[in-house]
Amino acid sequence: MTKNTGKRTRAIAALLGSKTTQEAAELAGVTERTLYRWLSEPDFRADLTAAEGMAIEGAGRQLLAGQQKALDTLQDLMTNATSESVKRQACNDWLSMIFKYRELAALENRVTELERAYRESLK
Repeated sequence: MTKNTGKRTRAIAALLGSKTTQEAAELAGVTERTLYRWLSEPDFRADLTAAEGMAIEGAGRQLLAGQQKALDTLQDLMTNATSESVKRQACNDWLSMIFKYRELAALENRVTELERAYRESLK
């Protein structure tokens, strides 16, 4: 963070966890007007954006940590659920994930190839 200390730091944390700017201002101990003023400052916005990125990365790590359990549960439902509709939904979810994974992998490969071709064209 840059010059964001004390109330500004609390404001950033409050913005990450609040539904409204009014709620965030109350949690940070500042007026909503002050919070809006800070939000118009490039340094404060940059620090907020960095904090948001760190929060998203943390959520991503948590999702990855639970992926095996989620897949095991889904696989168990496909095999052992007593309800046919639950089995069908689990199968649809599994297949949907396969297609999304393949689509993202193909897109990543295309972007990588485009980046390589672009770098080559600059030489």
